Amino acid sequence: MSGHPWLVCGVAGLQLSPEERALLQALQPGGVILFARNLQSPAQAQDLVASLRELSGSPYVAVDLEGGRVNRLRALLGELPSPQELSRHGEEAARALGEACGAACAALWINVDLAPVVDVAGEGSFLA
Repeated sequence: MSGHPWLVCGVAGLQLSPEERALLQALQPGGVILFARNLQSPAQAQDLVASLRELSGSPYVAVDLEGGRVNRLRALLGELPSPQELSRHGEEAARALGEACGAACAALWINVDLAPVVDVAGEGSFLA
């Protein structure tokens, strides 16, 4: 178990620097979140995640993959529809995209997808 299960950290680049490795070993965060700056290719992403998993406490690895403008895997998956756009294509399309995103995360050894919440846009809502 990690030393600080509620602490989530980010890293600067495509691989861990010796300083980041030492800091993460000392902090033992519960998780590490990856951003677009950390993900260049499938092999590179797997190497980075493997480096993170070697840390004491084996933190979970998360990515923010909501679709639309929030797509940290854009370099690997290309463009994804926003949740609002996806809602126009029905439940099956949403399920298929969710399964594809989950499979992509699993292939990259990312085990937490900060996917969108289920927001319901009412008449005149800022979500609409």
